[in-house]
Amino acid sequence: MTLIEKHKQLIVFYKKKLALTDYGFMWVVFCKGALVALLLERLIIH
Repeated sequence: MTLIEKHKQLIVFYKKKLALTDYGFMWVVFCKGALVALLLERLIIH
């Protein structure tokens, strides 16, 4: 099993577990990325 196949399986698993559509899942991933970026910015700059 390649890394890409494993990644696709994890996406499907979490979409089913959280009962989200593709659109809802993209919002979750976007918010998570924004949160991580803000935390890193706070740790590095301040």
